[in-house]
Amino acid sequence: MVRRSSASANATADEEECEAYTVEKILKTRKRGGRREYLIKWEGWPLDQSTWEAESDCDCEEAIKQFYETSGSQ
Repeated sequence: MVRRSSASANATADEEECEAYTVEKILKTRKRGGRREYLIKWEGWPLDQSTWEAESDCDCEEAIKQFYETSGSQ
């Protein structure tokens, strides 16, 4: 899963970097604008740093599977 870091206003496209973070677990799911999003708890980061990520941006099938198995929701 890739969580994109914020680039400064002066950074060019070549200077922008993405950092990879590990998904610890999925906390919640919601639909916004017709698309599904997941609230992701990042490994090594405090709970208040969890972020909503679009399903299409998630590369964490195992965490999503575990979320649905334990929550019972679809």
